[in-house]
Amino acid sequence: MAAAEHAARHGAEATSLGQVGRLAVGPLNAAATPEPAQAEGAHQVAALMYTSGTTGNPKGVMLTHQNLLYNAAVSGRMRRISSDDRLYGVLPMSHIVGLSNILIGALMFGASIQVAPRYAPEDLERALVEDGVSVLYGVPATYQRLLEHMKATGKTKLARGRLRYIMARLRRLCRLAYQIQEIGGQQQFQRM
Repeated sequence: MAAAEHAARHGAEATSLGQVGRLAVGPLNAAATPEPAQAEGAHQVAALMYTSGTTGNPKGVMLTHQNLLYNAAVSGRMRRISSDDRLYGVLPMSHIVGLSNILIGALMFGASIQVAPRYAPEDLERALVEDGVSVLYGVPATYQRLLEHMKATGKTKLARGRLRYIMARLRRLCRLAYQIQEIGGQQQFQRM
């Protein structure tokens, strides 16, 4: 209901968009001027990503093709991504890590991606144990829910499979990081 009220306040009209469903589309801003396009493709905007607003309000950030490729290249080199790797793609591709590090990085280095439409710890366990996932990017909740799933199913360890690298943004979850090391048997853990 809040979305419909917001749309009405801003003059948006409801419309149907096939399988997407109903959505409200607001009027175009006739006074808006387009951003100038760069002549060189590397400097043209490839994606508009939004920040989380940790230092203020969320902001749209225009990322060029060069920005995305550079980020993917650095990330892939740091993690030694190769055609032997299989990345687990559960982080949203609409966010910078999912788009640049996982999707573009895997393509750049010839790795494969096992795309998961949404996170389920039992699916991650299967991917690690049976499907040959070698690189896992996650957030703390990814690993916490995996540990909870293991506890609920009476497991104290997972078979390592091909897992060689785990990445998470952990600031104060040292105990969780230690548990991940015992469970996954990874060789490398990076604190960001």
